[in-house]
Amino acid sequence: MRARPARGGRILIGVTGTPAAGKSTFAASLSRATGIKSIEINSVLESSHSFYWKSKDGEKVARLKPLGKRLAAMTEGADAILVGHLAQELDLEYDCMIVVRAGIPVLAKRMGSRRYGLAKIRENLACEAVDCCAPRLPRLAGRVFEVETKAEKAEMIRAVVLGSWRAGVRGLRVQKNKMPEFEAFIRKHRYMGL
Repeated sequence: MRARPARGGRILIGVTGTPAAGKSTFAASLSRATGIKSIEINSVLESSHSFYWKSKDGEKVARLKPLGKRLAAMTEGADAILVGHLAQELDLEYDCMIVVRAGIPVLAKRMGSRRYGLAKIRENLACEAVDCCAPRLPRLAGRVFEVETKAEKAEMIRAVVLGSWRAGVRGLRVQKNKMPEFEAFIRKHRYMGL
């Protein structure tokens, strides 16, 4: 069953969140359930060379305007799910933005397994704790949701499939308070220098 089209005959869903939160996994599940094509923003960034420079450890500084124009052209007239932590930085008109969250210890473990540097892990954990992307989201999307648990992710997918997300999804909150979890993690893991 496909999600019903919104403005302009298409649906544009953004899936964003801290690196290693599980955005791609969630978006793949959403894509399978809805039949809507999922596009990895980082893949487009790489293939279109829409970045100013790339550091030795692979970190890129994106050129957002050219990247946004490229993605807008790719999704024009078609349903799409745009996936990546840069989704909220692009000047695109999303019908729905979904923030994928993960627990602070889970994020730290995933980033470590991806060989992120300690400074990058600290920066991303702090961004998750203070919810860096939430203030920008209301201006970008008609509806904004945050999902963290398996149950929340399943409910969000069901809501998109049924088209009921436009009226809101019961139980999915925006701006979950991660600060207590972050503070407990800092106390437990002083070695990170936080």
